[in-house]
Amino acid sequence: MNVTPGKAIHRHCVSCVEHAHEVKYCQGDKMIGGQGNKNGICYFFTYRLGRGRPSVKVIRRFCLECHGDSRKSVRDCPSKKCHLYIYRMGTNPARAGVGNKKAIAPPLRLGFLTQNRRSPPDEGLSIKQLPKSGLGSVR
Repeated sequence: MNVTPGKAIHRHCVSCVEHAHEVKYCQGDKMIGGQGNKNGICYFFTYRLGRGRPSVKVIRRFCLECHGDSRKSVRDCPSKKCHLYIYRMGTNPARAGVGNKKAIAPPLRLGFLTQNRRSPPDEGLSIKQLPKSGLGSVR
């Protein structure tokens, strides 16, 4: 069963206040373990009703605070029944392989230059002597 980060947060909120109907009336000031932002408001307060599109980074911040800012402790978290467990590392496993984390420009392909790198073009011209059109910013 695929649980979105928003649904996981809502389920966590239900477990925090103990009843689903109480989540609506939560003021965000009674967090499990006292976690919250610098103003004392729960990180999940705006997402408690399952609305909005929370970032998994919010869950990561919560988990870090839960484990005393220890990344290793978050990685080795024993609470596998926690609703937030699968998002504890700040990534969404359902999106694995989606997107381009390492945006690397594709290699420049100039035909004759990539075919035989050791010898100059057939006409005997060097790169500096080639016409500017069609080569972009090779110089």
